[in-house]
Amino acid sequence: MSTAAPPQPIAGVSANRESVLETVYPGVACNPIGRLIGGLMGGASGIGPLPVRLLALVIVGSVLAPLGALIYFWIKVFGPYYVFTNRSVQERKVRGNDLTQQVNLADIDQVDVVLGDGYEFHQCGDVRLLNARGDVLLTLPALPSPQRAAHVILEAREARVRADESLKVLQSRG
Repeated sequence: MSTAAPPQPIAGVSANRESVLETVYPGVACNPIGRLIGGLMGGASGIGPLPVRLLALVIVGSVLAPLGALIYFWIKVFGPYYVFTNRSVQERKVRGNDLTQQVNLADIDQVDVVLGDGYEFHQCGDVRLLNARGDVLLTLPALPSPQRAAHVILEAREARVRADESLKVLQSRG
């Protein structure tokens, strides 16, 4: 006997129309220079006793902060962002809101979280969407809280599959 509660419907989400569940922006580590900054700051955090470590972090951080701020600005103005809906995962451009890639939730079989070099300092990771054959459909680089994003995608996928199955049963009765 299972004590797990059945999935609850999401307020404002309809089976007949696409609704936005969440919007996620990548972190500074999606840029190679941002990953380098993360690696340098991570290396500085492993230096000697606490007073020396703090001094190293302040010195390295003060040198790299302007570059990190510039990368952050560039990503927020010219980079991509990701939209999770009740039907798909979409990659869009910030400027113009153009759709660049889209993966239907029903096509996703597995969601992996991959931690790259320089990601630990930024507390981010890549989220890879895989099909049933293990092919990568889309990689969402350097997302903050990647495990949470993967969970949201998997929950939305499960809800989409169940809704589609229910609609098929209802249509077959009609």
